[in-house]
Amino acid sequence: MSLHLFAAATVTCLVYGCALALYRLFLHPLSRYPGPRLAILTDWYVLYYAWRGDLHKQVQQWHAKYGKVVRYGPSTLSFNSATAMTEIYGVRANVRKTDGYAALGLSRRCPNSLVAIDKGLHGFKRRIMAQVFSEQNLKQMEERILDNVTDFVSLLGSDSDASRGWGPPKDVAQACTWMTFDIIADLCYGEDLNLLQVEDMRWFPSVFRKVSQRGMMSLIQPRFIQLKLDHFLLASQYKDILRAGSWIRERGEARAKLGNQNAEKDIFSTMMNATDPKTGRNFTQKDLWVESMLLLIAGSDTTATALSATMHYLLHHPRSLAHLTTEVRTTFATEASIRFDAASPTTCPYLHACVNEAMRLAPSVPNAPPRRVLPGGIYLEGDFIPAGTVVGAPIYTLHRNAAYFDRPDEFRPERWLDPSHSCNSSSSSSNSSPRGSGYDTAEQHQHHHHHQQGTSAATTTKHTQADPAFCPFSYGARSCVGWRLAYTELHLAVARLLWRYDVRLAAEAAAPAAAPASTSTSTPPPGKGKADPAEYEMMGWVVAAVEGPVAQFRRREDLF
Repeated sequence: MSLHLFAAATVTCLVYGCALALYRLFLHPLSRYPGPRLAILTDWYVLYYAWRGDLHKQVQQWHAKYGKVVRYGPSTLSFNSATAMTEIYGVRANVRKTDGYAALGLSRRCPNSLVAIDKGLHGFKRRIMAQVFSEQNLKQMEERILDNVTDFVSLLGSDSDASRGWGPPKDVAQACTWMTFDIIADLCYGEDLNLLQVEDMRWFPSVFRKVSQRGMMSLIQPRFIQLKLDHFLLASQYKDILRAGSWIRERGEARAKLGNQNAEKDIFSTMMNATDPKTGRNFTQKDLWVESMLLLIAGSDTTATALSATMHYLLHHPRSLAHLTTEVRTTFATEASIRFDAASPTTCPYLHACVNEAMRLAPSVPNAPPRRVLPGGIYLEGDFIPAGTVVGAPIYTLHRNAAYFDRPDEFRPERWLDPSHSCNSSSSSSNSSPRGSGYDTAEQHQHHHHHQQGTSAATTTKHTQADPAFCPFSYGARSCVGWRLAYTELHLAVARLLWRYDVRLAAEAAAPAAAPASTSTSTPPPGKGKADPAEYEMMGWVVAAVEGPVAQFRRREDLF
């Protein structure tokens, strides 16, 4: 009897599986959209790439093969289009965050602003956090940021001076991570991790790489978390995760007890005192804890990746590095004069262009933030998408779309400059205006994406096309609220580093010569490797994880 039951159950499962496969391939409402067959059949196939960390590249290859819209899950569509980006992530879009975001939260009862699915709750938290990261508040924290930037520059240049020549090789990505963690911890709790100075807590950032990997897998397949399969993934670092959580909780509780007695302005005090202008509500103690922990994670790794990428591409493009070094050293008479207002797109347009170009090629959040279509559906690119569909625009792929960017795989900071700016003229570098992106673009992304007026570069066809496709801080109401702080850290760190030191790629890390421009393609064929030998490799989880570049530093001779 039991054998008959087993046989019947097996046959039933086979019939059900075949029927489900036929339905998803040929009868599903999304069956008209092309995509890899295995991905269409099950999300578990895509989960493999999410775990491996190269989903962003796989999606790019799928778009190269199948076109603008790719179906890479039973109910998932990817849109390689700036138009779709605004339609999916716009304020009025009929979508919500997917259930997979729950894995990125710390509390089920008190979700942070990243994972909050309810739009009303997110709006409340967003309005509070917008006050925290206002230009005025950041200006009041300037000295604390500069102190950490100075430590960062000194660490990379330690053991190097003009008389001794080039210093020993240094891992730039490692130092970038330590600096950004120190800055955000100091601003949140009034006590940094001191990663730049001592080794005791340098295990801390590695914890969040596994958390980021786990989160990416949850976004692709929530059952991975529901079935507790993540316990195997995190088993080796479980103790460190608990240690990190305890450190954050203790610092949060200690900072909360201080209240407004802290002498220096910080993010925590602003969150405590801010009032939502719409509801009149304030953050609770639990809100303060979950939001400060979110800031510690989101405000460190993302900026560290962008900073590491900027240095990577400069080191692999000596002409750009030389031009930027000249701009910085002719603009600023002293290192101390490189401050918030001074290191801006107006005074250092080429610096800002290099940062933007690095974030275009290596976005800190490379994959598509998923959104589930609500009842009533949504129109994307003129097509009606039914309720229940998961949609997204992959940032890495969009940033390398040849429809928006000339020679999209090449590092070309000049694409962000006014056409009158000459890369061969250092005298023009401090007087030219950046194209309509960066500070202004980030603001535009949060306010219906209007183009900047009065910049000649923004009126040229290709630059106008590129503007809406550039979204390193995402787009719409869910875009990164801390973009001002990120740009501030990036500009100050790069400018002060190049002002004090000559920089070169370490000999053992030097990349082979780049391929001719004519051989560069926006989407390398599967299995053919990267298009540009100097491309910055990264693990594309929720936040990209990177290593290197390895560089050497030498103090400027004229400083002695």
